[in-house]
Amino acid sequence: MNKTILKGFIGTYTNTDSRGIYNFEFDCENKVFKTHALAYEIEKPSYLAVDKENNILYSVSKDNDLGGVTSFKIKENLSLEKINSVLETENPPCYINFSNKQGLIFTANYHHNKINVYPIEDGHRIGKPIKTLTHTNNTPHIHYANLDLDENFLLTVDLGQDYINLYEIKENDFIEREDLRVKFSKGCGPRHLAFHPNGKFIYVLTELSSEIASFQYNKGYLKLINILSTLPNKYTGVKSGAAIHIHPNGKFIYTSDRGNNSIACFKIDNATGSLSLVEHKPTFGSCPRDFAISEDGKYILITNQDSSSLVIFEISEDTGRLINHVGSIEVPSPVCIKLI
Repeated sequence: MNKTILKGFIGTYTNTDSRGIYNFEFDCENKVFKTHALAYEIEKPSYLAVDKENNILYSVSKDNDLGGVTSFKIKENLSLEKINSVLETENPPCYINFSNKQGLIFTANYHHNKINVYPIEDGHRIGKPIKTLTHTNNTPHIHYANLDLDENFLLTVDLGQDYINLYEIKENDFIEREDLRVKFSKGCGPRHLAFHPNGKFIYVLTELSSEIASFQYNKGYLKLINILSTLPNKYTGVKSGAAIHIHPNGKFIYTSDRGNNSIACFKIDNATGSLSLVEHKPTFGSCPRDFAISEDGKYILITNQDSSSLVIFEISEDTGRLINHVGSIEVPSPVCIKLI
């Protein structure tokens, strides 16, 4: 689909100048931002999810000493109308996603070592948690929770204990499968993962070692293909992997690194799932926390948290390279970006 206007929302940290969730529109023909504004004032909406119909936005959120999740109706002018919040006396989660098919929302809480499962009621409201899953041992920091493409397994990523946990979904229950657990090298800190559109491969980004691990995937079983650095060979600075996303054409995968302030692009071998480096590209800002790729695969939009900027590049559909910097705007402390 070729969209002439890109629209979306940005989640932020609100401990500086930010006031909540921001919206934006980018005119692809004229290469200019039409609008960007505060969509809703709310505390610490650091991660977002949007439903498949682009009608509802879900956000992690905070209200004084309470943390949890909030749902919003997306209005035509890109403002947000609050539907409801479900909050507990704790720090808010760091990640949120959902399943239309299952009618469930999943959050990962880095600070409190748990995944909450919430029902979606009446198509848009968030209900009270129906399930809480926790990782064991002394140093858990759960950073991600999402279903596989067939929605038979919930995969959770533990940055503190360096593993991926899998829960098999049976009769509305989540059964931990320790036999399927994938362990990483101690201290590498797996953070987020991405499924290839064909469902056969999974790619995991580590935060503390800035590496990307490629796996074959089959009904909960993961088999390692290879592990590559996401940084240039001569780089000796801080390592801080952040986001990982696959191009809509399935040919390329991208990662961001907050130490090197760069986007790495890798070409995917669609037969084997293995990766080969294409390039490293500076993000024209500091601390690229997240990024999104347009549905037509022509643009990548990057949120630079510490320099408070949203930056847009064109993508070469043939090579995957970021070829032109076509726009930037100021957004305070941007963390997460979702296109609609």
